Amino acid sequence: MYKTEISVVEVSEKNLKKVLPEFVLPEGRIISSIDGTANVTWDVEIEGRSWGLKGIYPIVSKVSLTLEVTTSDTDYNEEKVESFDIEIDSTDYDTEGAKLSLCPNTLVYDKNKGWIVEF
Repeated sequence: MYKTEISVVEVSEKNLKKVLPEFVLPEGRIISSIDGTANVTWDVEIEGRSWGLKGIYPIVSKVSLTLEVTTSDTDYNEEKVESFDIEIDSTDYDTEGAKLSLCPNTLVYDKNKGWIVEF
């Protein structure tokens, strides 16, 4: 098992309610930023045949995420940061961007697929 920290977590403002149903934006405030850090627990599966290696695949078993939502008043004078801890047991993964190395790079929330760990 491997554990990798990801500092790039992509959650759009329109998907925030799906990710954090408990988050309520106070009246008169706007979202200035959504940042997060995730710890991905993962492993590697090697699929072989008599003729050789068929593939090498990452298996994501768990993601622990801390999401920080920064809100401000409409004049950007006062900022408030709220932090949320999220445990994700089921994620999809994308190895399309993996070239010479295989490690988690980005955690993205997609409204259709849910959480996706990009390798």
